[in-house]
Amino acid sequence: MKFHAVCLMLFSFAVADSAGAVSRSWPFKVYLDDQLVGEHSFSLKGEGELQTLESVARFDVRFLGIGLYHYDHLSNESWRLDCLQSIHAKTDDNGTNITVEGTALPQAFSLQVQGKRQTLPGCIMTFAYWNPEMLHQHQLLNPQTGELTEVSVRLLGREFMEVKAKKVPVDHYVLLAPKFEIDLWYDLEGQWVALDSRLEDSKKLRYRLDPQS
Repeated sequence: MKFHAVCLMLFSFAVADSAGAVSRSWPFKVYLDDQLVGEHSFSLKGEGELQTLESVARFDVRFLGIGLYHYDHLSNESWRLDCLQSIHAKTDDNGTNITVEGTALPQAFSLQVQGKRQTLPGCIMTFAYWNPEMLHQHQLLNPQTGELTEVSVRLLGREFMEVKAKKVPVDHYVLLAPKFEIDLWYDLEGQWVALDSRLEDSKKLRYRLDPQS
């Protein structure tokens, strides 16, 4: 069972103080089909062109009390407008530990994965579902694996979805990559509200906003 496509890979709340700083969060409950298996939260803080994002995920899949799979992920990213400036991510994918670190250069992005360094194009984006500008990209950096993935995004149409116990109109997109497919939903203000990803064993990983948040 692999969750690479999601973890790398609404009603958000935004609070601005007198200095213009903004704080937003997207707290998701994560389900494997209909079974609650964990949480994934995204916390964004920023002022002006600069923003920082913390992404924290923990999944624990069990059957009859027996642990089948666990996943822990922590990523800290800094952004200038829509360009990634730095990333430091650590992932425990069921016992496989991966570290991804990177820093923006004047015309490129320097990335190190498990001690191996590579140079990527400048002004890249991760799978930053919280930023609708991600929907216009053709390449995205997976913060778990450090892979720069070719993607395409297609709008499927408008529909209604229950978000935090309230049915609201949303736009439904599908993100296609060579090895996976992800469904994404955004409200009419462009805020991310949900995500579905089909896994290798035909199960579905589902992100839904915590109704208590």
